[in-house]
Amino acid sequence: MSSHEVLDNIKHQHLKVITAQHPRYGDTHSYATIVPSEVALAHSDYPIFFRKSSESKKLELVVLLGLSEHENLFLSSQGWDAHYIPLSIQRRPFLIGFTEQNGTHTPVVSIDMDSPRVNEDEGESVFMPHGGQTGFLQEVNSILLALHEGHEHTRGLVDALLRYELIETITLSLQLDNGEKISIDELHTINEQKLKDLNDDAIVYLHRHNYMQLIYLLLASSNNIVKLIKRKNAQLKQAD
Repeated sequence: MSSHEVLDNIKHQHLKVITAQHPRYGDTHSYATIVPSEVALAHSDYPIFFRKSSESKKLELVVLLGLSEHENLFLSSQGWDAHYIPLSIQRRPFLIGFTEQNGTHTPVVSIDMDSPRVNEDEGESVFMPHGGQTGFLQEVNSILLALHEGHEHTRGLVDALLRYELIETITLSLQLDNGEKISIDELHTINEQKLKDLNDDAIVYLHRHNYMQLIYLLLASSNNIVKLIKRKNAQLKQAD
């Protein structure tokens, strides 16, 4: 369950947030959303795909963190084992909410008060004693802004890829060392044949909008599926 409240320097004056990465804080999800500005940083660690949002039903960029539901193979009691942590993970337990002001939706910073990271004794202070924002909260605001703007960039990327029919649906069929077979569906990626068949006008359009580099980084990230399987096999071996 979640209990979202608009952040208030009086009501939440004494709040602290634990920033350490640990399974006890609820980051055991097999996917994490990212935005286009993160692709260059994330593609060396994670397989990157498109997946339909459970809320909007629109395609969004995601990194694959595990091979089964509620499995994050990059997270253990020792912390997060990757060079880059997605912004959607870093921003927790904060999120952008919206209030109605003069007929328009105004973005506001909210916090999930039910998050195990939120307390008054341990972690990073959210507000200064006099009510001003701490450096930690300012950093959170920057992350939330990057995510908010990044979702618009994602929509532009997806629209361009759909325009040229470059997105295809795939199912990952994998086998572990113990013989277990795993199938992951509802994933979408770049259709390489249609990419090769693009005409010059399409290539110029994608290049001018800085989408071509993203496309090739997305394709390159698929090599990380092998690394993910190795992580899973190592985990199973330790459990024996």
